[in-house]
Amino acid sequence: AKDSVLTIATGILKSLAPTGLGELDIFGDVFFERIAEVGRDIRLTPQRASALGFGSEGAPLWLRTLAATYETTRRLAESYSPAEIEVQINQAAWTKTVNAVARQVGEEMLGSDQGAAFAQQYQAVLPNQPDLWPLLSKTLHPGA
Repeated sequence: AKDSVLTIATGILKSLAPTGLGELDIFGDVFFERIAEVGRDIRLTPQRASALGFGSEGAPLWLRTLAATYETTRRLAESYSPAEIEVQINQAAWTKTVNAVARQVGEEMLGSDQGAAFAQQYQAVLPNQPDLWPLLSKTLHPGA
């Protein structure tokens, strides 16, 4: 899951904030280590960013983008079973579901203007990840 999130975040940053790609390469693993330490609440308030070790001034855009990518992916993979995802993919509804969740998370973590751009880019990266959703969902829904 970590590699998929980093791949998606890299694709998004290439469009939204290419100057953050170097930091993502350097600090991406640290983000996941910190998440493991502090739990899944990754809303990056200045206090949370500081607790994660990314400074007290607030989180930089690359980090907020990584956090939004992680949270969008987590919500989708935890909310839908592999069978539900398959049905939505077959009915061409999955794209709308992904866009709605990505927009909601993007607006929560990046603000309304950047949230819409985040959702658009998240959606654009997905065709390069065709097996992502069934795999993530199966990981989170064993036996489903």
